[in-house]
Amino acid sequence: MLCDIDPPIMGQPYGLGGQDIHKIVIASRHRGYSIFSINEWPAYVHVARLTNDEVSDKFMIAENDIESIGWAEIYESPASAKASL
Repeated sequence: MLCDIDPPIMGQPYGLGGQDIHKIVIASRHRGYSIFSINEWPAYVHVARLTNDEVSDKFMIAENDIESIGWAEIYESPASAKASL
């Protein structure tokens, strides 16, 4: 899933200098789970940054269009995210 994010991720730790990351790609971290139909919260995802600015014009994203930058959890609401702390 291609996502616009705000606030952006600082790009410097990923070799991007002063260019921040405003779009990420997320994908389910566990086989058999989908981020397009979440039945259990939180949802665990891989997070990748785009390496090709033209990705948003494509239907499919190739492996060389992204670079993995981490793992994350998606919560049903801000309140459920706070409650997990």
